[in-house]
Amino acid sequence: MLSPIVSLRRLAGVRVASLALVATPAIAAQNFDVEPFERLGQRLVELADERAGPSANSADTTSERLRSLHDALPFGAFELWAPLVTLDAKGREAPGARAKDLVDRGRALLALQRYWLDREDPSEPTSAAARAALTRVEGWWSSFQALPHTPPSEDAQSALAALEAHFGLPMRSGRRLTMILAPTRAQYVAVVGARGLLSVRTQRHIWNHVELTAPFTALLDGSSVFAATWALRHEGSAVLEDSGMSRPEREQWFTHAAAHQIIYWLVPMTPPWFVEALAIDATLTLCGADETNCTGCREVESMPTWWIGGLEALALLSREKGPFRGASSNRFAKPLRAAARDGGFTILDLDRERPAEVLRALILGPDAPTPAEAVQGGLGARKGFAEFQRAYSVAFVGFLQAEFPERFRVLLSALRDVPFHSTAERNALHRLVREHFQLTLGESHDPEADLEARFRAWLVR
Repeated sequence: MLSPIVSLRRLAGVRVASLALVATPAIAAQNFDVEPFERLGQRLVELADERAGPSANSADTTSERLRSLHDALPFGAFELWAPLVTLDAKGREAPGARAKDLVDRGRALLALQRYWLDREDPSEPTSAAARAALTRVEGWWSSFQALPHTPPSEDAQSALAALEAHFGLPMRSGRRLTMILAPTRAQYVAVVGARGLLSVRTQRHIWNHVELTAPFTALLDGSSVFAATWALRHEGSAVLEDSGMSRPEREQWFTHAAAHQIIYWLVPMTPPWFVEALAIDATLTLCGADETNCTGCREVESMPTWWIGGLEALALLSREKGPFRGASSNRFAKPLRAAARDGGFTILDLDRERPAEVLRALILGPDAPTPAEAVQGGLGARKGFAEFQRAYSVAFVGFLQAEFPERFRVLLSALRDVPFHSTAERNALHRLVREHFQLTLGESHDPEADLEARFRAWLVR
């Protein structure tokens, strides 16, 4: 398979809806004020134009207008942007990123590329060269000590180019997948604000009360901005005030955000639950846990009917009460087995903290209907189902890797070949499962005929 070079629209059309549920009751949707986005975004654009000079002022892309404020570090498929200067809550210039904060972030970007290389078909024409190149790039990054960083050596540049080519980058725009670091909440809001000002069509997606307090936001242009701190969450606190984020939290949220970028880029035509499961699986592999809260939906508008609707749907996930959390070397198989009952799985009512329904329906099929059990049990049961679905899909990906490692690699590589936005291929995953596994997916309860049914039999064995 040749690595596809595809349009920037491939990522611009994908809405990453994995967000932190850190909004407080004081930040209600109906009372949302876009002022922080407008004020700090405008100030950041002005500062960037002052530094870059007249030649950059006419550029209408976020990457071109803000580049002068960042040190852009290449990582093969990714580019890591470290701010040379940040804004404080009042729009004043403040210190930029610290070199020590970049070390782990760079390692995570390289580790994600290795994660994918370990799971793709090794017979890919450029796979061996990409693996060798990644080892050389890892050696280059190990020398990082301070900003501005010494430019890559000729050997490192060659290795970086080999990785880019393997992953189908740079985009036609000339960009890599970009992770923008924001050391403070004010800088994070400024970058999201600048993106909305420079691309008005994105405002309704990224200027909202959830994004205001989230740890990362996908900017719908192949880049994400990551905040290294939480917004203060107590009532009456200002959303631009910083609250400490632990090192494990930073590692998991950054890794998960970057995993979304590369997985959406490589297999954009797979179902949202499959992409989300891969992102969580990558975070579990690299960090040992994934305590992020994710909807599993790419676009707010495409959320299933059993979600409350709009951004309020994000409140369904319940990290504190969900039974499928913590470190998971078995990809949640153990707690799922504990939930198995009478040919199905117990769904908990997380509001009342008691069993609600037994889910017997298959949920991974093409256009699978909303399980009645997820609706009839009320809001608490919906929350329980959201947590169950998250664990179930990740366990399914773990099952494929454990039981069908070679076919799983071939499946991922085949999914990369699916043309983006091919209407006829919107069920490509299910077609390719039939082709490579000789089984349907989510269409029969017979383990001899269906892969999801076989997965369930594996879970409860």
